[in-house]
Amino acid sequence: MNSSAYIPSDAPKNAALAAITRMNDSATFEEIMHEVYVLQKIEQGRRDVATGRTYSQEEMRKEMQAWRN
Repeated sequence: MNSSAYIPSDAPKNAALAAITRMNDSATFEEIMHEVYVLQKIEQGRRDVATGRTYSQEEMRKEMQAWRN
């Protein structure tokens, strides 16, 4: 995936088409699905950041420490 390509969040169909177009002609369905999945997760992360649904580094350290105990 070309991570430097910015794809507007209001155009998921266009984002998927652009991603598929950048892929090799021999791409498998699995590779295409993975590419679209990654794009969706990136967009979900961008929305989370925009709405403040994030953790600070200190909050994550505490959370990970709790997992270890």
